[in-house]
Parts: sequence; C-alpha cells; structure tokens
Amino acid sequence: MDRIIEMGSKGSPAIRSGGPQPTSHLLVVRDHVFVIDCGSALLADLSRLGFI
Repeated sequence: MDRIIEMGSKGSPAIRSGGPQPTSHLLVVRDHVFVIDCGSALLADLSRLGFI
C-alpha cells in the first residue's frame, strides 16, 4: 500500500518525553521506503513503526 507517514512535525529536538518529535516523514511506494526531511529521532521512530 502506498502511503505517506508523518512521524514528527516539530522544528527542533524534543525537550520532554512524549512531546512533539522533530520533523521526519516516510514515503512508502510499492514496498520501497523513502525517508524525507529526517529529524534527530528518526531511528527511534522507524523502530517504533516496525520498519527496522
């Protein structure tokens, strides 16, 4: 399924746990995953969403 996943929309690093995450998006097209505008919490977000 093709989709865009918004993982965060804040412009700077998270200050508190559970707060807004830095900007990062995933574009999934035919099982290919493209990272767009990745923020500093990218690896944690990818793991939480099951991509790694």
